[in-house]
Amino acid sequence: MKQANFRTASSAALQIRLASAILIFLTAATLPYLWLIRHFGYDDILREPSAVILDSFQRGGPPLVAAWFFFAMAALLFIPVALGFRRLLAAHAVDDGGIAVLGIGSAIAQAIGLLRWVLVM
Repeated sequence: MKQANFRTASSAALQIRLASAILIFLTAATLPYLWLIRHFGYDDILREPSAVILDSFQRGGPPLVAAWFFFAMAALLFIPVALGFRRLLAAHAVDDGGIAVLGIGSAIAQAIGLLRWVLVM
């Protein structure tokens, strides 16, 4: 009986940590995204010719580069979310089937894709 309670308490703690990681990730990703929408016209600007996009990017200067950098770093915050799901599933004796690896790979790919904007300047 004690072991079942420990497992439940452990699972509850994992759920709280996972929920916290999700909230941190969502907040960290949303803030730079909203800034980019307001100050760069993202993602509508991506439908414009390259010359228009790059000119707008150049005019944005260091604040725009910083926003892209923080957006890219926010993508990496999905890694603790993926690991949290893995731990939560393991606590319930469920195999994640490699989903955590896909989540981590997704976070890294997203960060690399967003960092190209930082490297343009």
